[in-house]
Amino acid sequence: MSWRRSSSLRALVAAALAAVTAACSSSGAAANPGSIRLAFLWQIKGESSFAIQDFQQGAELAVNDINAKGGVNGARISWQRYPTDPTNPAQQISQVLKALETKPTAAFGPPVETPSEKTFSQYGIPEMATDGQINTEYSPSNPDTCRCKFWNGPGAADYSQALIDFAVQKLGARKVGYLHTNDSFNQTWAVIVKQQLASAGATVFAERSFPVNATDLTNQVLAMRGADAILYLGYENPGAVVINQAAQNGINVPILGYTVFYPILSEGLIHADAMKNVYGATSCNIYGSGLPATTQKFLDEFRKVYGVAATEHAAITYDAVQIVAQAIRNTGSTKSSEIIKNLETATFKNSVCGATYKSDAKHNMSHQIYIHSFASGSPKVVQRVTVQPAG
Repeated sequence: MSWRRSSSLRALVAAALAAVTAACSSSGAAANPGSIRLAFLWQIKGESSFAIQDFQQGAELAVNDINAKGGVNGARISWQRYPTDPTNPAQQISQVLKALETKPTAAFGPPVETPSEKTFSQYGIPEMATDGQINTEYSPSNPDTCRCKFWNGPGAADYSQALIDFAVQKLGARKVGYLHTNDSFNQTWAVIVKQQLASAGATVFAERSFPVNATDLTNQVLAMRGADAILYLGYENPGAVVINQAAQNGINVPILGYTVFYPILSEGLIHADAMKNVYGATSCNIYGSGLPATTQKFLDEFRKVYGVAATEHAAITYDAVQIVAQAIRNTGSTKSSEIIKNLETATFKNSVCGATYKSDAKHNMSHQIYIHSFASGSPKVVQRVTVQPAG
């Protein structure tokens, strides 16, 4: 099908859905059983102020590794990327529709909440998210979520709970400053975070939000003076600004964030004198020594191919592609309904991230969180948290 633009977003979505509903069913890729085609829904560096290479590089490496071993049940994998801006709902829907019209076997991304989950429901095509979920965690009772969506990690609320518990219980924080970007995902998350802080016995010392492309956060950072710890939830580049400007202004307290801290460390965006206070949380442990052979092989290959160290974003996305490939092997089918059923029930082992992936009721597939200290200049595990699977 060709892609048509419309002056009205509502008309655009309605027209596209109507056109596709007649052409496809919930079996998605079944129209071409021998073909495995993946749609990648993320940006790469240069396409926005916060875009990174990690998702694309991890996915490409997985596809190349699978194809080098003969593909999946003899079928090679192909892919196409649709640059998707998670902060722009209209552009996001446009790109998702453009991708799903091609009837891919599976889609990957976008990296945060999407306003297009109903669109995925119309197509029924498996989607592997590449970052934590909140409102779109699957629930049979919520019509705004799709049975087709999975995430090979814990939910976003699990990350913030782990960070808050660590700050309160291990670091002794009681007055927690809260900084976050003002996009819809992090505004929604903020409601949950403030409830979690209260339940943990902490108070919100000060809360400030700002645009995803902010480059000077002096006023917001200075508002944190007097806090016992700072919790940052937002995008990569503003996170680096927060960390560096806190150090520049003599705010010497722990700064805790989730997966976005890892790429800004690998990109060298955190000043050396600022690292001592930084803690990050991720479901993927690819740092340090004594790693499993599967993990070390991935790290060596990634550096050989791309000339840089892999981040956990790349590893998580690599695992996501491998999980879908294994589901196709398990079922012997590229039908969406069969893949989804297998993703719901199967166990996936020998991952790069060290996780055993098994979907819970919300379709979160990993239930471990590693909290790292960045004080040494590279992530070092200081606590491992086991998340109770949703039942």
